[in-house]
Amino acid sequence: MKKVEPPKEEKPAEEKPVDTPPSNAKPEKSAAPEQAPPTPPSTALPSWQGDLLRHLSKFKRYPEDARRRGMQGINRLRFVVDGEGRVLSYEIAGGSGSAALDRATLEMIRRAQPLPKPPAELLNNGTLEVVAPFVYSLDKR
Repeated sequence: MKKVEPPKEEKPAEEKPVDTPPSNAKPEKSAAPEQAPPTPPSTALPSWQGDLLRHLSKFKRYPEDARRRGMQGINRLRFVVDGEGRVLSYEIAGGSGSAALDRATLEMIRRAQPLPKPPAELLNNGTLEVVAPFVYSLDKR
């Protein structure tokens, strides 16, 4: 029986290193990876999000025509950023109801590049998807 078990472990080990060697180690030590990742993102994510929002706010512009017409709204922007802070893709995930405000948000993300580099532990296959709300309020510019 003991002789049968090692060959079973060796066969998956031989197959997995061809694709991804680290994935072979993770299933064997399932308790350690589950405990380690939650702690770093809990401090890294809020810190990076703060940096990101401060950076984006420098490039956010309330369209003058929308301001004059009293247009207000909140839209949601979905974007994917790589480890260097380059925006790989972006789109409006939830419109504000105003094409002018939605355009202003798209222009903001274009002007704001490169973004602050996300912490490595937040990346998934080298990228991070973010969905962020942007408020256009005449009370809060």
